[in-house]
Amino acid sequence: PCLGLERGTPALRKGFGSLGAPRREDAGCQSSATMKVKVIPVLEDNYMYLVIEEHTREAVAVDVAVALDVAVPKRLLEIVGREGVSLTTVLTTHYHWDHARGNAELARLRPGLAVLGADERICALTRKLVHGEELRFGAIHVRCLLTPGHTSGHMSYFLWEEECPDPPAVFSGDALSVAGCGLR
Repeated sequence: PCLGLERGTPALRKGFGSLGAPRREDAGCQSSATMKVKVIPVLEDNYMYLVIEEHTREAVAVDVAVALDVAVPKRLLEIVGREGVSLTTVLTTHYHWDHARGNAELARLRPGLAVLGADERICALTRKLVHGEELRFGAIHVRCLLTPGHTSGHMSYFLWEEECPDPPAVFSGDALSVAGCGLR
């Protein structure tokens, strides 16, 4: 199951750097919206993430991965239900199966779901993103940063909230790894 790690928890402060910022109500932000990040372990060494905009209850999944013998990203859907949020978008860092294999089934189960990324090889892609493009989900801004190396169309996502002292979050797929340098 999900680790239940959110911004501001001691576990995130130790293991995930900038995601361990104080929650908005403690930090004195100007807006009432709050970004919450759920870290969901998949496979042996990967993570997918659920980013929740707490004011609008909109959610964005990052790198929807599932095991080779599983078609449905069940853990992600369970967390979406438990959190009571509306999953509207999937951000995919690159096309490899361990980051995008759950996209097609998730899109089938959630008609209208936007599946975004920079590489046309991404499964179930509904819109191709370009370097420097900015998206917005409620109070959460997303800057799309092309980070080729692991794959030619690898995209990282930089998320932040305006007028908030909380540090931003970066989802880098395999350009950078949680436990070490990026993968080639």
